[in-house]
Amino acid sequence: MKNDISKSICKALIFTVLPFAIPLIFEIIPNTFINNVGKIIIVLLLFAIDTYFVFKITVRDCKELNDAKNIIDTNKRFYISRKVLDRIANCEKIKGEFIKDETNKLHYNYKENILLYNPHRYLERVCDELKTLVSDITHIDLEYVSVSFIYKYPKHSKKNVTESESEKWNGWKWITGKDSTASFDLKELVNRKDSYYHYLVANDKTASFENDKVKLINQQRYYVSEKDGRHKKYGSISAHKMSFKHNNYTFCTGYLIISTYGKKFYDYYDENEFRSEAEFEEILFEQIIPSFRKLIETELGLLYLRHNEREKILKHHKK
Repeated sequence: MKNDISKSICKALIFTVLPFAIPLIFEIIPNTFINNVGKIIIVLLLFAIDTYFVFKITVRDCKELNDAKNIIDTNKRFYISRKVLDRIANCEKIKGEFIKDETNKLHYNYKENILLYNPHRYLERVCDELKTLVSDITHIDLEYVSVSFIYKYPKHSKKNVTESESEKWNGWKWITGKDSTASFDLKELVNRKDSYYHYLVANDKTASFENDKVKLINQQRYYVSEKDGRHKKYGSISAHKMSFKHNNYTFCTGYLIISTYGKKFYDYYDENEFRSEAEFEEILFEQIIPSFRKLIETELGLLYLRHNEREKILKHHKK
């Protein structure tokens, strides 16, 4: 505390008192004691000393400010990492609860259910956890945040690892998020050229981020939904492709879409945890999505296995 007070006093003297005192040398010191040349030398010397200390203090203050920013950034990332871990842990707790629910059944038909829990329902809850996390770190109310997930089982032959052009538009299904696009079914949205879903599928986007939906609207890459129309601002949107693959074959693929309504991920004019939209984008892509990606892609694999076994059972019953 005493050290801080001493620094403040020194700064006040160097930045204010000394610069005003230098010109007074010509008035205070009589010419009989030191001539004008000597006074000029003293003034230049004091000016050099003052400049040196001003520079030194400014550099020190900049370093302290930079160190403080680094500490704030570290604490922010630690806070977000802790929030991510909390949500991931909650996802595992949810899965445990689903499995416990199945133990209450008198009989369990493994041939019909294949898994001890419903991965579709579980993925829906994972999306809810991500929604809560985004709300927590952006301070946007839950009602203004939505997390959607669509998926499909790509149809391809053993010779071709990718789908044909005609097939890539078909077979998409909801996991969650249907309520935010209630006026259209998913097939319409995917095939509608001015929709975000069409933009993702048509361009095979692995990731997309837009802090202001207006840019996408102007490019005819986002269809304004009824939910968007309720607010003065359109908000933000980000999409992330996730797939279950093996040996270059994609067995199940999907898009996780995070959208806000009325408020942006980052807004310069609002109180915000982040210094820029670039900082939020980096945290979303580097800290948040990777953890959820591992969870979701594993569940997409289980969805595919369940789907594949059910297809075999259906074929067997048809014989």
